Amino acid sequence: SSGINAEYGQEKRECNTRLTPQQMHQIVIGPALIDFGEVSLRTVNTKPLMIVNHLDIHVFIQLDIDCREMRQTLPLSQVIPPHTMSKVDITFESLKSGTFQRSVVYTVNNHIKQHDKDGDGTITTKEIKTIIR
Repeated sequence: SSGINAEYGQEKRECNTRLTPQQMHQIVIGPALIDFGEVSLRTVNTKPLMIVNHLDIHVFIQLDIDCREMRQTLPLSQVIPPHTMSKVDITFESLKSGTFQRSVVYTVNNHIKQHDKDGDGTITTKEIKTIIR
């Protein structure tokens, strides 16, 4: 049991580490803009948000959901282990008909709040293969 506590302590320390700009570029979160397209009144839609951690340490990701229509999205925060990929289903419940898009704002290790860093909003197959190998 002391091994589990030691692992948790290390994970907790890593998740409180202030990352350098170079390290931030190794965390890929996208797409930067979630496009739900044309939605009907009182429908529920989900779109995936992919999170890829290329670092050798755990990172703590927290999403900042700033609109009522997306408040059903869970989890809003999670620890991403080193060299892994995770997915959050962004849930949108429409309160009116029309088109809906929303950019994703997130915090990494409680220090850096930003949108998608490279602006392309995509995760390439090459990036996913690098993680999964």
